[in-house]
Amino acid sequence: MFGNLDDDKYYDLSLKSFDLKDYDKSLEYINKAINMKPLNLNYRLHKINILIELYDYKNALKELKFMENIDNNNPGIYAYESMCYYSIDDYKNSLKFADKSLELDRENEIAYFYKAISLKNLDHYEESIKFFEKYLKMDNKNSMAHSELAELYFYVDRDKSAINEAKTALKYDNENEDAYDILLFIYKYNNDPVKYLETAIDAFENTANFDYLYNLNNVLIEYSMYDVGEDLYKNYIDINPDLPVFYDLFADILMPEDKKDDAYNAYKKILKNNDMNSYKLWFMFLINHGELNDAISEIKKFGHEDDEILNMLYLAYDNSNDYDNALKISEKLVNEYNDENGKIMCADQLNNLKRMDDALEYLDASEPENAYNKYYEYFRSYLYKKDYEKSMDYIKMVLNSDDDYVFYIFSELVDNSDEETVYKFLNTNHNDDLNDSFLLAESIADGIYKNSDEKFNELLNNNYIDCDDINEIKYKLTGKAREFIEKYEDKICNDN
Repeated sequence: MFGNLDDDKYYDLSLKSFDLKDYDKSLEYINKAINMKPLNLNYRLHKINILIELYDYKNALKELKFMENIDNNNPGIYAYESMCYYSIDDYKNSLKFADKSLELDRENEIAYFYKAISLKNLDHYEESIKFFEKYLKMDNKNSMAHSELAELYFYVDRDKSAINEAKTALKYDNENEDAYDILLFIYKYNNDPVKYLETAIDAFENTANFDYLYNLNNVLIEYSMYDVGEDLYKNYIDINPDLPVFYDLFADILMPEDKKDDAYNAYKKILKNNDMNSYKLWFMFLINHGELNDAISEIKKFGHEDDEILNMLYLAYDNSNDYDNALKISEKLVNEYNDENGKIMCADQLNNLKRMDDALEYLDASEPENAYNKYYEYFRSYLYKKDYEKSMDYIKMVLNSDDDYVFYIFSELVDNSDEETVYKFLNTNHNDDLNDSFLLAESIADGIYKNSDEKFNELLNNNYIDCDDINEIKYKLTGKAREFIEKYEDKICNDN
């Protein structure tokens, strides 16, 4: 159809498709142009921009390598390579090519930015600060750069500078969630609930992200500022009487005040409309507040069933330690909805019921979105089978995930293995990010096995942890580990 068009026409068509954000069609046209003139670097550069928009950084890098072979003194090529390597989390190569670019052009803004942010991700904070400060002299309106610098200032205990940079980031982009998150973290860390409140409201109203209000509820509850929360949500409800989430937030702030009836009545106002989303919020509200019998009863009474509601019913049974019914629901998710995560739920409940061989069958057949949950259940299956060596193999896979798994694994090992295996786990190679969790777990192990509170007391005396931390961490522990930390909480915290 386009056989008579020359390469420039294909290039023009690619540009037009690119402007319309039809990147697949744009790529198709530019490939035709490149086939006719393979050495045209303008065509190649445009293709790279398309591939970046398609998040295809590996092919973008192939194109950049081709361009580099033709013109190895082009700082722009190296700057683009730095950007692409950063985008695939290869920070060392990103830094390398940023430096190559800057050797040829000391004013290349892209290279400065990616050098700064790569240094940040390589934990070279002071050097990263220096390059972000230089970059921002070139482009002071880059909101992302300001919020990255704000985070760096926070890391090196320069809170005032961090706050100023975060506010500057918001000046240029009032939807910058990273900047809001930094400010909120600092205000919470510094026990300033009033500034937290003001910032959380601004963050919500500029981003429409309701997480800011749910996190605000936690802070208001912590400081017993219930009336502030109630007034805030009454106002939002007056303005938006048909938005169920404001009723959910209102009910959420009522529950810690022992105003359960008022919270339930708030929900009745929106449930009378038989809106599906309102009911789903209602079910999760009940589960989150530990009203598990009510949740099960309400879900069954509702009558409608889909995979989302079944997942909620599963949660209610699981949190009630009703493993048999939780297993039935997870099997239904697998059989009727082909839910891969349902297979992990089945394995979880079968492990709870000590049917490890059946659990392993589900695990072997599963392809879940979150592989860490699968590895964790493998760990449990082999642990309960007393195959400690094999269970330890899966621990290493799980530890690449978040630090909560440290406490889950530790609790399971304390209750289902021996002292030697527990300390072997505590000496496992792990990311530095997990050091705090391992240190705390080791202090608990010493309390359990050596009847020594020395390390735990040391953590408290050095303000390494406090009573709020203990209260939060205990919910990540089970069995003997949970018992130890609750005794400590009772002795140290509840007496004060």
